[in-house]
Amino acid sequence: MGVLVVGTGGGAVGGICNSCVSWRGYHSESAVAGGQCGGGQRGVAGLCLSSAAPPQMAENGSPSSSCPRRPASAGGIQKKLPQIVREAIAQFPPEAVVKVWFQDETRFGRISDLRRCWAPFPDRPIVGHQVIREYVYALGAVNPFEGQLRCLIMPWVDAEIMSVFLAYVASQCPGEHILMFLDGAGWHRANELRVPPTIKLSFLPPYSPELNPVEPLWRHMRENYLGNRVFDTLDEVENSVCAALGQLIRQPETVRSIACFDWLNTLSMTSN
Repeated sequence: MGVLVVGTGGGAVGGICNSCVSWRGYHSESAVAGGQCGGGQRGVAGLCLSSAAPPQMAENGSPSSSCPRRPASAGGIQKKLPQIVREAIAQFPPEAVVKVWFQDETRFGRISDLRRCWAPFPDRPIVGHQVIREYVYALGAVNPFEGQLRCLIMPWVDAEIMSVFLAYVASQCPGEHILMFLDGAGWHRANELRVPPTIKLSFLPPYSPELNPVEPLWRHMRENYLGNRVFDTLDEVENSVCAALGQLIRQPETVRSIACFDWLNTLSMTSN
């Protein structure tokens, strides 16, 4: 279903040493529904353009929307993006079918995330809270035009982990080429980063998280799946993140409604 989980343990993954990580992922849709982790399955879509050391990153109903107002326009990037796409397509083989994706990462942990919630009038809601600094990291890539989402859950993020993620996304897109937009994090530009030949990276303007369609998906997860929760173990955090991602992957229209900004719709109309 497009989610793989990497936890501490044995087994080598994508060149990572045996002492670092082991793979787990979804086995089936029933496992997704239950929040269990087991092997991702194939499936991807995108805007179709035919060509001639861990970093320190920072299911309750809510009366408010999980996603703040999306940017109606993106200024310079909106004007430049069609040209960036055309130039990137020219670097792929002439017969290539190129799809546009966006990438980002975040962390989820045992520090409680307080959110607004419903309570009977005139009672004031009381929720548990704790501050325990244990985290898992989620790397996500979204095709906002068709609501496709692919994710890995990792114990940390660095250039090696990013290389594994890019290889995973490429494996989910056989016979396709990807133009992937992402921010300028150090591990995105590291010399050690291995980029598959079917993926080309293009960087968003600095200090502009509002331009990345993956960001509101993280907010949606925190608001609707992880807010006002007290997790006794890091495994509980991991399983809750799995459940949230599984729900989103099975709801491409929801992903599209959150991630496909208005200016991206303009791109899809002008770049085909």
